[in-house]
Amino acid sequence: LENNSYLVTEKQVIELGAGTGFVGMVAAALGAKSVSITDKNIEITKENIQLNHPLLSEVNANISVASYEWGQPIPSSLSPPYDLILGSDIIYIEETYEFLIWSLKALSNNCTTVLLASKLRYDKVENFLKILNRDFMYTMVSKDGDVHIYKIQPTNIDM
Repeated sequence: LENNSYLVTEKQVIELGAGTGFVGMVAAALGAKSVSITDKNIEITKENIQLNHPLLSEVNANISVASYEWGQPIPSSLSPPYDLILGSDIIYIEETYEFLIWSLKALSNNCTTVLLASKLRYDKVENFLKILNRDFMYTMVSKDGDVHIYKIQPTNIDM
């Protein structure tokens, strides 16, 4: 993101499956208009944001944290559609693929960009991309060893 900060500057951003919230905090520090950081369990995320509050306040970061489980109705604390959806290392449990794709659709419009970074694990990423291809087009935009970053754009948003 640092080398392509135009992707986040003045954008409404959401991070899915955030864990520590690091990616979302980076997006906020790079000038996102707002960042919603989500995960099923948000205790660690909240703690990390609190620990980084002094740095985040220096850049006027606008961050919110919400508990969100993929495939569930979008909580009222989230405000789709988002300009940019971020996910890092979230496509490794095959049973969640349909839920994740449903959520990507629910959080998107035809102008949304999704960036997913994933470590290659056997054929799991390929399986996800096959399912994703029904409603999104994707390209691999970066590769560093066994970590690939995919730029994903909706082709058929019809919820």
